Amino acid sequence: MGIQETPVWHRVAIRLLSICPLLLSAAALSSGTSSILGAKKKAEQVATTNANSDTNNQQPHILRQIPRVLASDFDPNVHYYRSSRNNPLLRYETPVIIEGALSSAECDTLCDTIVAECGSLKIDLQRKRSGGRSNIYNLPLEQAFEAMMQSKHGDATFAFCEGLLDGDLEEKDEESASRLANVRKTLSRCREKLFRRKDATNDMDWFECFPTGAKPSDFVILAGEGATSTLHRDPFEWTGTSVCLEGSKIWRFAPPPGALLLSDDNQEDLSSGSGSDDSNSNNASMDKNNGVSTIDKALRAYRLDSVAWNGNNDDIDNDSIKSMTLSAGWQSNLSFYAHRNDTNNKDDGVIRSAVPMARELDEMEYESGLAGKRNILGAVAADITKLCPNVEKNIARTLWSGVQHPGDLIVIPAYWWHQTYALEPSLAVASQRCGGTRDAGRVVAHILETAELLLAMNEENKEDLAIPTLLQRCGTFEDETPENVVSHLFDYLAKMKKKNDQMHMKNKK
Repeated sequence: MGIQETPVWHRVAIRLLSICPLLLSAAALSSGTSSILGAKKKAEQVATTNANSDTNNQQPHILRQIPRVLASDFDPNVHYYRSSRNNPLLRYETPVIIEGALSSAECDTLCDTIVAECGSLKIDLQRKRSGGRSNIYNLPLEQAFEAMMQSKHGDATFAFCEGLLDGDLEEKDEESASRLANVRKTLSRCREKLFRRKDATNDMDWFECFPTGAKPSDFVILAGEGATSTLHRDPFEWTGTSVCLEGSKIWRFAPPPGALLLSDDNQEDLSSGSGSDDSNSNNASMDKNNGVSTIDKALRAYRLDSVAWNGNNDDIDNDSIKSMTLSAGWQSNLSFYAHRNDTNNKDDGVIRSAVPMARELDEMEYESGLAGKRNILGAVAADITKLCPNVEKNIARTLWSGVQHPGDLIVIPAYWWHQTYALEPSLAVASQRCGGTRDAGRVVAHILETAELLLAMNEENKEDLAIPTLLQRCGTFEDETPENVVSHLFDYLAKMKKKNDQMHMKNKK
């Protein structure tokens, strides 16, 4: 057998060691460079374990796969934006994994730059252990990488770092600031070249027109083996994207009932393969949110404030009323990966996980090649008897699943609940866009709704602050420029906030 590319677990360790030679402990390094002797036998044992689990009391249920498309072939109007065949005004979107959005060389360069330029910046790292125990540690990024390398299922580490790529630019020299700027430009170019097609000129990212303080930031995401993100759906009801730079992770999505019904109208099955049997789907496709409120209720969702904007009120001294919350996301304490199945291997009586460990995956990649490893990961991702959700059965059986690899960009639709599971140490960057084709109308509506709820305007304020006619045309901005709509939006928000601040100061007297 020829020499294979160094597996990801080893590759991350080597990269970090070369940049931060004192970073990794001897124990972590030695575990990351363990002997590959017996790799074939271990791979066979995992395969046997998986086969045995299929014959247990729980029969395997294979989820629908998230479509994959090459970056060179991706067309948002074909692979992402969907409409009812019988009524084009009824719209929905579906997730898609875009292969080769970044080249291997680009992924390596971005990883190296992030570690080198942001390694000393402090982040919040979550350590989550079995039984629901969780701790937050504030520590430098380079130490968070060390913890990530030692993560495992049942004692996993995860970090969701907002604004990390902006860094503390005032403390950086011109060369360092330029390197971080290049990271942001590369990520933006990777995303926008997929959506800014010649035949979709209005699908520019409207967030480019937002005031600097109101623009959503990129998120750098670190996940050790066994780490899960929170189960959530995104704020703003935008289009989300996430590009994987290193490692691999499972994605699972819960389609909103309206998307299921509309897909049936298109004779396209969005369920797990047996048709759309969601009992909560009645009339769901007719509401403005694709019926996702039924999923929200079933997942016991709660709201979390997101992006805040300081407005034009710098003369106000009280910081508590200087910012306005523009959006709120949805989160659940349930999980699409609540239980990792352990199965008794009858050959030697040893309890092994039905999901291969990161080091086992390394050895499989070395012995069987990248394609063999990816086939195993795909099978694990699609079988909910291996990584078992604790959500209602009618939701669990309609989940979509897929595995994201380095260079893959996944497109995340509004209204789709989602959660990730890291199979091995991984590094990714999540971003957001507000395309003119569909996102702009619902983003504007979301901002206005969130602002009105939080400001709790009285009757006098409501009369004085009637929403401008232009902004009431959510979803029909095709004949307006992004700059004009965004200008009207933030002028109105500034007026709304000023009025509310005046009321607040008056009530304090």
